[in-house]
Amino acid sequence: MHLSADVVYAEPREDDYPNSVGFRDTAAGYCVIFSRFSDITPDRGTINVMVRDQIHAETATVTLELSRLRCHVRLDKKAASELLGVREYAIDFRTDDTTYREIVTLLRVIFE
Repeated sequence: MHLSADVVYAEPREDDYPNSVGFRDTAAGYCVIFSRFSDITPDRGTINVMVRDQIHAETATVTLELSRLRCHVRLDKKAASELLGVREYAIDFRTDDTTYREIVTLLRVIFE
């Protein structure tokens, strides 16, 4: 699935909220969000992936490639079946340098 994100955010862990990175394509009414409480013991080694509106799956087999203007995501069959059947996302986005650095930092923590 190809998305053009007009909203991009990186939110570090705070209280009961996990580290999160999200991309929203408002025109398509679709979002892809990655989150993880990576420093909680025990860490199950999974990443929470949410799409659309509150449809989510936990998986340890998600691949993410990030460049300055695109995020490419591949999901395993099980996670994809829980997430509307989509196995690959190509998400084009634009953001300022500060937000991009935050995205990179948090994705490293999430995918650690």
